[in-house]
Amino acid sequence: MRGRRKNHNALERRRREDLKRSFRELRQVVDELAGNERAAKVLILHKATELAAELRDTEHHIPLPG
Repeated sequence: MRGRRKNHNALERRRREDLKRSFRELRQVVDELAGNERAAKVLILHKATELAAELRDTEHHIPLPG
């Protein structure tokens, strides 16, 4: 039983580290938050969502050649 628990704990630690790394990477992509080491996760998600919407809207307004 201990082996299963240790394995589960190790997997959970890895999952949390991956999540933290992903938030750090996302924070660096959002210019407004780049370098802000203390930005809350909810703020990172909110600003990234705003940025994605802006990029989507900009893409729809770019005239296609031809």
